[in-house]
Amino acid sequence: MFSVEPYFAERQTAGKWSPCRVIGVAGNTSDLSPKFVVEYVEDGYTCLAFEDFIKRRQPGNPL
Repeated sequence: MFSVEPYFAERQTAGKWSPCRVIGVAGNTSDLSPKFVVEYVEDGYTCLAFEDFIKRRQPGNPL
């Protein structure tokens, strides 16, 4: 995993976009496609996940 400067984005879950924070990029050796490492909050718990697609929020949004 390569860490990046964290930024806000949105990830698609169950057909809708939900907020998350991108904290890194990880490589996958089986298909050589990068995955975004995201942090999100669900039911009061902070979770980490690998996502193929994210949508970056508008420029200028502070963390």
